Amino acid sequence: MPSTRRLAEARRMLICGELFDVAWARTVGLVGEVVGAGEALGRAQELGRVIAARSPVAVAAAQAFTRGRSAACAAESGQYREGRAAFLAGRRPIFPLTSQEYAHELDDPRPV
Repeated sequence: MPSTRRLAEARRMLICGELFDVAWARTVGLVGEVVGAGEALGRAQELGRVIAARSPVAVAAAQAFTRGRSAACAAESGQYREGRAAFLAGRRPIFPLTSQEYAHELDDPRPV
């Protein structure tokens, strides 16, 4: 996670419309990964497939955590129980619903 000082600096630069390069954006946490020219779509699709294979509740809980909110309800969900059962049985879990449908479980009115 970026430091509070760096976030304040990034916020000021964005609000004031100041220019910055990708190295600086990565340093302050505005950019998590840099890919080569023409590789962005492929990398985004790859990450999308990874996220789509995860428990929707776990994805929403991780998003809540990174936004500074509690994700405690994820441990009580059916998605958690399915993931744990699948792990113990040595099989892939089956998560039939999307993260959007579980946003309400994390006490977050914003879409995921």
